[in-house]
Amino acid sequence: EDSFWRGMQSPQMIAVDPLHGKLIHTRLDRNGSTYDTVDLGELVSSDDKWFRPVAITQGPDGSAYVCDWYDFQVAHIYAHVGQLDKERGRVYRLIPGEVRQKPILSAYPSLTSALQQLESPIRWQRDQARRMIAASASKDSIRGELLDRLRSTSQQNAVEYLWTIHACGWMPGTIPGSFNSGSEAMLQETDLLSWFDHSQSDVRSWLIRLLCDDGQIDGLLLSRMCTLAREESDPRVLCQIASSAKRLSADAGTLVLASLCANSIDGSDLFLPSLIWWAVEQHCDAHALLLERLVNNRELLARPWVTRFLFPKMVERWARETKLGTFDALTSVFAAIASIQDEKDRSESAKGSVEAFESAFQNRSLKSVPENVIQKLVGLGVPSLPLAIRREEPEAIEKAIQLVRQSSTKKEQRAGLIRLAGEMRLQTFLPVLLEEIRKEKNDELVLQACMFALASFDTPDVAKTVINVWPRLSESTRSVAGAALAKRSTWVSTWIEACKSGRVEANSLPLDSQRAMRWIEDARVQEELGTLYPAVSGFTLAAADEAAEKVARFVDDHEGDPYRGKAIYRTHCGRCHRLFDDGGNIGPDLTGYQRDQLKTLLRNIVAPSLEIREGYATESLVTEDGTTLVGFVESEAQDQLVVKGIDGQSQTIAKSDIVARKPQALSIMPERILDGISPPQVSDLLAYLRSTQPIMDK
Repeated sequence: EDSFWRGMQSPQMIAVDPLHGKLIHTRLDRNGSTYDTVDLGELVSSDDKWFRPVAITQGPDGSAYVCDWYDFQVAHIYAHVGQLDKERGRVYRLIPGEVRQKPILSAYPSLTSALQQLESPIRWQRDQARRMIAASASKDSIRGELLDRLRSTSQQNAVEYLWTIHACGWMPGTIPGSFNSGSEAMLQETDLLSWFDHSQSDVRSWLIRLLCDDGQIDGLLLSRMCTLAREESDPRVLCQIASSAKRLSADAGTLVLASLCANSIDGSDLFLPSLIWWAVEQHCDAHALLLERLVNNRELLARPWVTRFLFPKMVERWARETKLGTFDALTSVFAAIASIQDEKDRSESAKGSVEAFESAFQNRSLKSVPENVIQKLVGLGVPSLPLAIRREEPEAIEKAIQLVRQSSTKKEQRAGLIRLAGEMRLQTFLPVLLEEIRKEKNDELVLQACMFALASFDTPDVAKTVINVWPRLSESTRSVAGAALAKRSTWVSTWIEACKSGRVEANSLPLDSQRAMRWIEDARVQEELGTLYPAVSGFTLAAADEAAEKVARFVDDHEGDPYRGKAIYRTHCGRCHRLFDDGGNIGPDLTGYQRDQLKTLLRNIVAPSLEIREGYATESLVTEDGTTLVGFVESEAQDQLVVKGIDGQSQTIAKSDIVARKPQALSIMPERILDGISPPQVSDLLAYLRSTQPIMDK
């Protein structure tokens, strides 16, 4: 954003794109509290596939300095074996075409010259000047000049003067000020009040940030911050107020949040509502303060974004705790929702709060919830069959069974009720689930929901029934069914016996399910599995490179057909991965991956465990009932976590139910995925994987 680079309207930026070896010139367009980006073009690109700009910064002369890693792949996988090009890595300098370079001052001859340098078009020089002023023993001599410039300057560099005053330790209630409390140059709190009205939004935003960095603000400054929270119109300043309120004490923070929520907030802003919620959540243990200042605030009940966005989130947060104090808080929220005057707002808030309450009780019964809380929730008038099922009401369970059995019921509703029955381990549902998978014809979505739900019931009938219907299951349903069988050692034993007797083909079990079975901690079972599915020892880096090179030579010599490759992709890759919005969501999305690097792509297919992306590391969990869950941890809270299994289904697990949790070094993606594909088919698959745009089906 520096004027040194402003050949056109700002703000703009130069972004590094190491995967494609480019520097991108990008325009930033304001969009509420954030920006939309518009790429204007490539400032730098190269035909050299090893050009990897990984970092960029501004230097003392204002130029952009770019670090070129110079590697055939942007990864650390080869660093530890020394396979890096140490000769051709570079730092490049990028300057505007017509800018004449001026001498760079490493130090300034006087405080006056340093003060003038705060208006330099080059950020590095402004930072250097500020550091010199703050470190000078005679800095107090220019205090008045700095204050005058801050008051009178309406340009963007006004914030430079604020930063300098802060760095000098003259601002009370700040971290530097706490080390300078005895100085005669220290300002009074009243001196800072006018800065809340500064015409530059950056000054207002940074003033809040600096005053609250130590987590404390009170008196006149707190009062003025609350006024600003209520009256401010710039969403970026409001974002800073919300972020700072999160750091304050519950008393001060809730005061600021009440004022902030009374502002005319744009509920559709991409970040501001969530920042406010995170601040509210920080103070959720202060039930009384939140109820008094937010929930029972009549002014806020007329703010749709508060009632539709904040209230449901407060309901879910408090419902997860199931403490006496939070139950009382929940009844107060439900009562406040019922009192909302606008019918549409009341309806939307009630609907969102009921859904939030149901979400909080995933895998949990409502038996521990006081009846008055349930009555208040029911009193909101939102009919909810899932809520009644969670209360284990016999009539609701019977109605759900009828809906599942009726083919006229929408498949999405049938699948949802089936999953809920499995989550709640409703024994009355077990015969229905077994009945559904025995049907000659059934919807795939319903059938897969049944397989997922049956994994919750520890009975031999599940494995026997799944194996009986196995031959007629589709490949996608076998993946879910195989994942279910892999959750209990007794079911794995039943599968092994079925394979030995010839009732099912051992190799018909999907590879990811085979791997999941290999993670069952049962020595006898593992010994028997070894005869069916030999353990994978894993590839070394050298072996993976050798295997990838062998396949690459064939692919280079035989041009593949991407249209045929798309069909192969859907069969062998599409259940887990997405490419151009086609496929599953278990593994990483391949669209933005560096697919033009053939050897790298092949090595990751041949040996996926060598480099596992963050967020996709496999864990195995064993619960109290003996279930083994294998998958990725999608999210984790204090009392529970959400695991996405190898079947693509997400399951919420209470941490109190987990007896063992182990990270796995191997990827859930199997190594032998290319074994069942002929070399020409591999060429077709790679032709599709390396395509630069979506390919329409023929």
